[in-house]
Amino acid sequence: MMLTLDLQPTDYYTPVCNWGTHPSRGCGTLLFYEYLFLNEKLITYRDDLLQRVTTYSVGELYIECDQDDSKRWIMAQIQKKRALSRRWQRQGLPVWIDLTIREDCTKLAFYGVPDGWKCYSLRKPLAKDLLRMADLAQQKAGSDILLIVYGGSEVVKNICYERKWHYQPEYELPRPTLPAKDNPLRRGLHPQPQYPVGTPHLITILTP
Repeated sequence: MMLTLDLQPTDYYTPVCNWGTHPSRGCGTLLFYEYLFLNEKLITYRDDLLQRVTTYSVGELYIECDQDDSKRWIMAQIQKKRALSRRWQRQGLPVWIDLTIREDCTKLAFYGVPDGWKCYSLRKPLAKDLLRMADLAQQKAGSDILLIVYGGSEVVKNICYERKWHYQPEYELPRPTLPAKDNPLRRGLHPQPQYPVGTPHLITILTP
């Protein structure tokens, strides 16, 4: 099954937050680029870890893989996270497609993504991988793309600024078990969010 082309973001929705550190009022775009050990549980939709979160758009899951993982295994993970993305779309939520993948599996990253799709994200890419995947994404889109890049070198950041892509700095995350009184994000010290014009979506996801 293909993703629904009409349910992709139309702009960069800020603030861009990571799952587990989002402010209580919600966020513009929710990413899943930290707490990676829980992403597999998110795919299985564990009822004991459900939480309600308000966001305007959501970044697709990132699943770690290394050189020892087979292409069959990687494909199975992509199918799982694409299925979750379709479920979010059925809730009316615009989705950013994650393109972070091993170089020899590049083509698999676009499985289930229709031609014309313009909104993507990458996690901590090298500069050469950023340019390679962005070029392929632009071919898929048939035009300029919207791209969120989470983390990366100073070179990566400069490329994003030059091309007007959204660069989201990597930062130290508080531990999930940190008490509220010791967690600056939950004490209300998170930078004032700039919410987009539109209707936020209340979705059910998992909490770390």
